[in-house]
Amino acid sequence: LKYILSFILTIIIFVIIFLLAYISSYLNYQRIYHENSLIKDNLIFLDRLFIEFEDERNCSNKLLLESSEKLDFVGDLINTLEFRLGKNDKKVLEQKKLYSDLEFNHDKIIKKLNSICNGNFIRIFFFYSNEKPYDELSERTSAILSALKNENPYSLMVYSFDYNLDYALLSTMKKNYNITGAPSVIIDETYYIEVNKTKNLVDIFKYVNEKILKK
Repeated sequence: LKYILSFILTIIIFVIIFLLAYISSYLNYQRIYHENSLIKDNLIFLDRLFIEFEDERNCSNKLLLESSEKLDFVGDLINTLEFRLGKNDKKVLEQKKLYSDLEFNHDKIIKKLNSICNGNFIRIFFFYSNEKPYDELSERTSAILSALKNENPYSLMVYSFDYNLDYALLSTMKKNYNITGAPSVIIDETYYIEVNKTKNLVDIFKYVNEKILKK
């Protein structure tokens, strides 16, 4: 009887664990589906803003603030997904592809603002890698760029792209800007540096600060 009860108890525990795992997976799927919808909505929103900026009468800091807040919000969602599911999870990678589209569209708005609204925004493309041995230097570069962004929230735009992401948009960008490795930083589509030592980080910090002072 003791062995029978132990067997039944083991089966019950196994079933409970299976059900909890199933429920957790289902809830994660629902959250991912919801986040996917949010990202698509933000893409539509930014596309609409881009069309509005075709008319210079629509030069508005309010619109810029709204689009930037949307971008930051989606970035937080991506970070949450990476933490929850892992940076190489298939669902996370799909979300990052959509987020790359979002960043690209946002940059088009900033570029338009600089062109027709006499804006003075500094645009930075940051290509990072989660793969060793480049992940540690990518994190250090990200920290430097985050510090610069925090010091200059209204004049600096930083867009982060996964260098290893298998996506047509990223492939085109790497080809157009001759990106051959990560971490790499492009500032205003003219200054390019592939980070491979601490000195490069100092150079980026100095270059951006000099540009900000000139603005």
